[in-house]
Amino acid sequence: MINPNFATAKFSWKAGRLNPGGITKKPGIKISLARNAGFCLGVKRAIQTALETAKKGGDIYMLGDIVHNEDVVKLIQAAGIKKIRSLGKNGTGKTLLIRAHGESIRTIKKAEQLGYTIIDATCPMVKGIHTIVRDNEAKQRTIMIIGDKKHDEVKGIVGQLKTRALVIDTPSSIPLRKLKKIKDACVVVQSTQNFDLVQTILPILRQNLTNIFF
Repeated sequence: MINPNFATAKFSWKAGRLNPGGITKKPGIKISLARNAGFCLGVKRAIQTALETAKKGGDIYMLGDIVHNEDVVKLIQAAGIKKIRSLGKNGTGKTLLIRAHGESIRTIKKAEQLGYTIIDATCPMVKGIHTIVRDNEAKQRTIMIIGDKKHDEVKGIVGQLKTRALVIDTPSSIPLRKLKKIKDACVVVQSTQNFDLVQTILPILRQNLTNIFF
């Protein structure tokens, strides 16, 4: 989340680059810079959990990168945690670290059956979304997710359900005809989703759904 406390600076455009403090006769480009920037609480927690787990030793694995940041990826690799694309056939004596994005129920159950020890570093906010969709599915509501279909967090949310969820990533992807057939819907949002996009999509859903839980 961006810190609302901004510092302001002016830049001039030269040779296709932004030059801090540049002076030009042409109108400058005014850019607002956040005084503070960094990872959200969920990612910080996941990184801390990963490093603490690595200190204990043993074979530790993750299904993908812990965060989309090259420096952190290198840090995690240096700590001895290995990135894998899929679960091995035998997880006995191995640890599977669940990233901040979360994982599907099916993946976690499979890992447990294979013998992996599970360390869950799922972001608490994402965990909350998991609970919401499971509870509302049990109430016979159609689950709708505003988010990127290819994002690991969205895949993890979808993976909490027994029924198929509707994932909406753009206003044009909203299945208007299908909405008319839905009696009750629960709408959740990917925790890192663009706020402006949500504000564009949500009114369309409200207009076309009879009962919506958001």
